[in-house]
Amino acid sequence: MNNNEWLSQYIDALNIVSDNRAVAAMSLDHKFLFTSRKYLELTETEEDVTGKHYFETSMPGQEYIDDFRKISDMVNDTGKTASFFLIYTSPKKKVKTCYFYTLSIVYNPSTKEPVARLGEIQPVMINFIGQMVNLSNKITSGAKDDSETQIDSFDKFKLTVREEEVIFLLMLGKTHKEIASTLSMIYKKEIAPATISSVISRQLYPKLNAYSLQTLISNAIRLQLIQEIPASLLQLTEGIFLLNYS
Repeated sequence: MNNNEWLSQYIDALNIVSDNRAVAAMSLDHKFLFTSRKYLELTETEEDVTGKHYFETSMPGQEYIDDFRKISDMVNDTGKTASFFLIYTSPKKKVKTCYFYTLSIVYNPSTKEPVARLGEIQPVMINFIGQMVNLSNKITSGAKDDSETQIDSFDKFKLTVREEEVIFLLMLGKTHKEIASTLSMIYKKEIAPATISSVISRQLYPKLNAYSLQTLISNAIRLQLIQEIPASLLQLTEGIFLLNYS
């Protein structure tokens, strides 16, 4: 199957399976081929952007298009996946909006050639944390163990600022490297992935009586230790911040 035929079928499949995902497929020359309903909702876009470049649309964040294009070109040239923060002031809601954005290449399995890029956004919002919490609760429901009994015996639990930051980002599925990159940007100093690993293994595991990331997150959720986005994350200035490129 040639590239055009396969890409047409891929877009048709996206239209079916992406109802609950905020995804957009773009050509290698940066034109929109497909945008899911949720993607348009999150970007507050009411127009049909198919066949248009980003700068030809009314989508917010236009002032960061050059930075976005640089990341897109890196993805195109290397075939690697990029993940980054996109932060801007919502033109309609007039509040600072923060997204995790991943961008990767789509290949035709028949020709092994790149045919498009796929972008997906996830809002860093309390309701998104709620979705993660609900998912984790479903996964861990019924899996009671000794650690759960012991942890429930604590009347009051306090986390340090750094522990809250790490657990919050772990809930969003971020890796040690991504967490270190995020905190390095916030505090404007180098924070190594090894430091994050140490916080998890030496501080959080003993404090929450956890032996794995799954039990760590499930215990934190059960105790409702994270009620809001850590204040430090709200200090990020507007723009695009590359977290990981691999």
